[in-house]
Amino acid sequence: MSPILLLVVILCTQLGTAHHQLSMVCLALVTISGLGRLLHVHFSLKKNLPHSTRFVQTFRVLTAAMAFSWGCLSGFAITVDSYHWTALFALLVNAGVCMGATTSLVPDLMSQRLFLLLSMFPPALAALLGANYPMALVVFFFIIFLGGQGFKQHHWLESSITNQFQLEERRIQLEEAKLHAEAAVEARSIFLATMSHEIRTPLNGVIGMTGLLLDTPLSREQTEYTTTIRRSGEALMSIINDILDFSKLEAEMMDLESTDFELRPTLEDVIDLLYYQAREKKLQLHLTIDHRLPTFLQGDPTRLRQILLNLLSNAIKFTQEGTVALKVTSDGAGREILFEVTDTGIGIPPSRFHKLFKEFSQVDSSTSRKFGGTGLGLVICERLATAMGGTIGAESQPGIGSNFWVRLPLTPVESAEEERQLLSLEGVKIGLIAHHEAARQSLQELLLATDCEVVSLAEPDDTLESADVILLDCSESNGQSSQTLTRTLNAIDGSVPTVLIKPAFKELHDKEIISRVSANLAGPVRHHTLVETIKMVLGKLDSPESSTSRVGEVSPEGASLRVLVVEDNQVNQKLLTRLVEKSGYHCDVVANGAEAVKAVQELPYHLVLMDCYMPVMDGIEATREIRKHKSREELPIVAVTANASVQDRQKCIAVGMNDYVTKPIRPTQFKRLLHRLLGSKSI
Repeated sequence: MSPILLLVVILCTQLGTAHHQLSMVCLALVTISGLGRLLHVHFSLKKNLPHSTRFVQTFRVLTAAMAFSWGCLSGFAITVDSYHWTALFALLVNAGVCMGATTSLVPDLMSQRLFLLLSMFPPALAALLGANYPMALVVFFFIIFLGGQGFKQHHWLESSITNQFQLEERRIQLEEAKLHAEAAVEARSIFLATMSHEIRTPLNGVIGMTGLLLDTPLSREQTEYTTTIRRSGEALMSIINDILDFSKLEAEMMDLESTDFELRPTLEDVIDLLYYQAREKKLQLHLTIDHRLPTFLQGDPTRLRQILLNLLSNAIKFTQEGTVALKVTSDGAGREILFEVTDTGIGIPPSRFHKLFKEFSQVDSSTSRKFGGTGLGLVICERLATAMGGTIGAESQPGIGSNFWVRLPLTPVESAEEERQLLSLEGVKIGLIAHHEAARQSLQELLLATDCEVVSLAEPDDTLESADVILLDCSESNGQSSQTLTRTLNAIDGSVPTVLIKPAFKELHDKEIISRVSANLAGPVRHHTLVETIKMVLGKLDSPESSTSRVGEVSPEGASLRVLVVEDNQVNQKLLTRLVEKSGYHCDVVANGAEAVKAVQELPYHLVLMDCYMPVMDGIEATREIRKHKSREELPIVAVTANASVQDRQKCIAVGMNDYVTKPIRPTQFKRLLHRLLGSKSI
C-alpha cells in the first residue's frame, strides 16, 4: 500500500517534474523495503515466528528505510515551496502513513519510534529551514502526540499479553489442582469403600455369631456376657457408620436416589429397629402418621430412614422415662412432609443450642459426661436434609424434653387401585380402646387411613355396641395384670370380635383371656398386619397362617430348596450357613465367583447369596457370567456385602442382582428376605 500512496503523491505534486530522479529513488526504496519486510515476516512466520535478535534487527532496518523514504519525499516537497498545496498534501499523506504505522508497529516500540522520527523529522526540519515555523511547530507537536499514543498502545498491548499469559498460567494451575483434587477424591472414595468393607466384614462375624450364640441354651451369666459383646459390636458399628457417612458428606460423595416408596412401612421399619431399645428403658415409642398423607412418595427412603434413626436414637438415649414419639404431617399445602421427633428427656439448655449441628461437638462434652457418641449424628442429619432440599431444626426446654423436626420436599405418587383396596376397611366400624392417649392417637390415625369409622375411647362403654370389631391396646401397659385385662374384656360385648394388641415378647397364658379375644398382635403394630387381622376376624380374609408360612418357618418341602453362599471369609461363611440352615433350607458354600459360576451350572440352586469382593472372580463379574446362561436368568441373586453406598447398590442391581443386603446381617431381616424369595417355592 505504501508504494501506491507514494506514487499518488508524486503524480499529484510537482515532485514528479521538479525532482524526478529523487522521486523515483524514494519510490524504489519504499517498494523494495516494503516488499522485503513483507517477505521477511512471511518466511519468519513459517518458522513459527522466531524472536531472534537478527529477525528484529532486519525488521527494524527495513522499517527505517521505508520511513526515511517517506520523510525525504515530504521534506523535498516542503523545500520546493512550503506554502504550496502540494507540500501540505505530501505532509498530510505522510502523517496518515505515520498514524497507521503507529498502530501496526505497537508490538515493537523501537520500530514505532524509528518510523515516526525518520518519516516526520525531515519535513519538520525542511519547514524550519524554510522559515515556515507554524508548519514546523505543528509537525513537532504531531511527533510528540503520536509518540505518546504509540507508547500507550504498546503499554496496553504489553499488559494485555502479560495478563493473558497470567490467565493461561492460572488456568493451567487450576486444571492441575482440579486433577489433583479429583485424584484425591477418587483415592478417598476407594479408601472409604475399602475401610467400610474391611471393618464391616469382621464386625459382621462378631455381631452375627453372638446373635447365634444367644439363640443357644446359655446360663444367665453367659447370656449377660454375650449380650454385652453384641451391644459393644453394634455400638462400634454405629460409630463407624457415622464416621464413614460424615467423610462421604465432606467429600460430596454421598449420592441420593429418587425412587417411589411407601411411607408408612418405611417408618414402621424405623420403629421396629428401635422398639426393643425403647422397651429396655421402659419408654413408650409411638408412630403417628396423618391419615391424609399420600401412601406413596418419591424420594430417598434410605436417607430418610437414616435421618429418623439418628433423631429417634438420640431421643431414646437422652430420655430416662416417659415417651418418645415420631409424628408425621403435611405443611398444609402438601409441598413438604414434616417429621417431628418428640421426647420427654433431659432437654437442651439455650446456651448449648449452638453446639447441636456442629461436627464432633456435643451438648455435654465434659470428660464425666453420661452419654456417649461421636457428635456426628445431628451433623449428618442436617447435611442429608439439606442435600434432599429440606431443613432441620429443634426446640427444647431443659427438664421437659425436646422436639427435633425435619421438613422434606417429598413428591406424592398416585397409588394403584389394587393397593388401596387391599388396605381399605371402608364400611367397617371399629371401636378403639387404649388407655394411653399417645397410643390411642397413633392407632386412630392408622385406622383412619383405612377409610373405616373409628370410635376412640380410653375405657369401654355402651358406644362400642354398634362396632364391628373392637381393638384393645395394652401394648404400653407394662404392669397391667391379667385381672385388670379380664375386667376390661368383661366390659366389652362378647359378641363383638376383639383384637388384642399385647407387648412384644409377652405371651398370653391366661385361658380366659385367650378365649375372649379373636386374635392377638404383638406391638408395635404394622399397618398391613392390622388390616389383614381385622379382615380375618370379620371373615373377609383367610388366616395368614393357613395360606402362607410364617417368617422363619418353612414347610417340609422347603428343606429341599438349595441356597448357595458365595463368601471368601470363613467366619461369614459359618454365619450365613447357620442362618440359612436355621431357616430350614439346604446350604452349600463356595469361596469365590469362579466356583459360584461352576456350581450353579451343575446344581439347580433356588437362591444365591453373593459377596461382592472376593479373590479370583468378584461377585459382580460372577453375576454377569451366571446371567449369560438362559437357564439361570430367573435365579435370584442377592448381594451380601460390607459396602453400603448407593453406588454399590446400583452397581449390583445393574448387573442383574435381585436384592442387596449390607453387613452386619440382621437375622430377622435376613429371614424375611429368605421367606420373600423362597417362601412361595416352599409350598
